[in-house]
Parts: sequence; structure tokens; C-alpha cells
Amino acid sequence: SSGDSVTIKTSIVLIDYSENLPQLQIGKDHKIYITGSSSSLIDKINFPNLPGTSCDFADDEISLGATAQYGLPAFPENFFNESPTGMDVFDLLDTTFVFGSSGIITVPGTGTMTWSPSSYLSCTNCASPVVSPEQDIEYIVSDDLNGYGCPIKRRVRIKVEYLPQIPNVFTPNGDGQNETFFITGLPPISKLQIFNRWGTLLFQTNDYKNDWQIDVDGVYYYILTVRDKEYKGFVQVLKN
Repeated sequence: SSGDSVTIKTSIVLIDYSENLPQLQIGKDHKIYITGSSSSLIDKINFPNLPGTSCDFADDEISLGATAQYGLPAFPENFFNESPTGMDVFDLLDTTFVFGSSGIITVPGTGTMTWSPSSYLSCTNCASPVVSPEQDIEYIVSDDLNGYGCPIKRRVRIKVEYLPQIPNVFTPNGDGQNETFFITGLPPISKLQIFNRWGTLLFQTNDYKNDWQIDVDGVYYYILTVRDKEYKGFVQVLKN
């Protein structure tokens, strides 16, 4: 009502910088940087805005190259001029699989793992899924640390290498075996051209399905293109 008043009391705490107390600075990247008043090394808390106590603490993460006093005046400015991007993702693994192969990838951690995307994985909430990739793929693996500390995200990159096995003969004689020009280890979207001995183009496709055959015995020449890599050679057809 009219005439009522509210009194707000505030207090100011003064820090004596003559003591060797930690100096703190919050960067634009949402990290907290910590150093002693006479130290040239900086520690870092990567995820101060997330629950937990450790928050991915990095001991002596950065060297100033000079002694800090009264805050962080000698701190490299470029560490503070990045736009916030949310939680960092740490690169964990870059590996290569041969097309058609499988393997186990293990991510260290103590909490519940979540893999994204789910493609080519035997499980998406385990630490060691079986991976059977058919093309290059990048996974982000989140570890919730069972609610202790800050969640961690790790990146796993897989590159798929294609090693087609090309036969030099096939026998389209109707016995149900070796009836077509069958190439193992062939990835999707592979271009194939077939020529006779005079260089006439007999067959062409941009997505070969292992289905080419011909009724005339002879030697034929091919150009197989797999991801911009060309394989050239010949194949003999023995119908009888």
C-alpha cells in the first residue's frame, strides 16, 4: 500500500590480492579459467553450466607465457572471442573398415552411452557395439556419467574402404553357378562399362547390380569406377 517501503541490504566482499588466491575469468565460450595470482599456468573448467563437481576440469591446460596478476591480464585474447557453441565434442577415434567387414568399437566411460546415428550398429546404448558400416559415417557418443560430473560427448569417424574382387571368368551356362559377372565387395552406386575386343560399348550402368551376362563366348573388357577410382581389365565368358 501507499507509504510502505522495502529495505534491501547488500554487502561487498573485498579480496586481498596480496594473498595467493585463485583468479577467475569466464570466457565467451562458457568456460571458467582459473589461475593463481603469481602463476603462469591456467586451469580450466570446460562445462561450468552443467551439473556435477568435476565438469571436465583440466589441470594446467594453458600456459600464459607470463605471470598473471590481479585477474588474467596476460591471457591470450583469442581464447575469449569465440561464440558459445554448447558442449564440446572430443575426437576419440578415426578408423577404417573394409566394405563388408564388421568390428567392435569400444568407448571408455562409466555411464550410459548413447550413439547417434544408429546406422550400422548392433546397439545404440552400449559401450562396445558391433559396427558394420557400408559407407563413411560419423558417430557422436554421449556418456551421461551416471549423473556424476558433466556429460561427455565423443566423436567416432569411420571411413569405409572398398576393395572389389573382380573375377576374370564366368560361365553363363544355366547351371545356376557363376552365371553373371559377379564382383564381391562392390559398394552402392558403382559404374560399369563393358566393351568387346573392337572397343564397342556393349553394356553400361551407373549402379551395377552384379547382373551382366552375355550369350556369346569370348573375352570382354571392363572399366569399373568405384568412388572415382577406376579398375580396368578383362573377363572371359565360357558359355559351353
